[in-house]
Amino acid sequence: MVIEFFPVAAQRHVSVMKSRRARVLLAGVVGLLLTAGCAAIAYLAHRIGSELTGPRVLLADPVLQSLIPLLNIGTSEHPIYEGTPLNILAFFASFPIGVGVYSIIAYITLSRWKEW
Repeated sequence: MVIEFFPVAAQRHVSVMKSRRARVLLAGVVGLLLTAGCAAIAYLAHRIGSELTGPRVLLADPVLQSLIPLLNIGTSEHPIYEGTPLNILAFFASFPIGVGVYSIIAYITLSRWKEW
């Protein structure tokens, strides 16, 4: 007679937890790679002269930058806006936010992959 320490239902629960952990890790890697790839594409697009492509590819940065008020150092007829140190913080904060957003999207996609 063999005595099992873990019932079959508990063994299934452990395998589900392992697959959930694997999905979370895979989603984190996908989010990191997508953010790094989008940043590289935005940088290369800016280097070749396509300044309008960068903000469309790296979406978290323009959203955060739009929330920060700029200083007008020009006239009201010809405004010249100057950034502040908050703009630099928003730029660096856009990368972890991008990783988080892309990771959440990847996790949802991976969780529903079998349903499709």
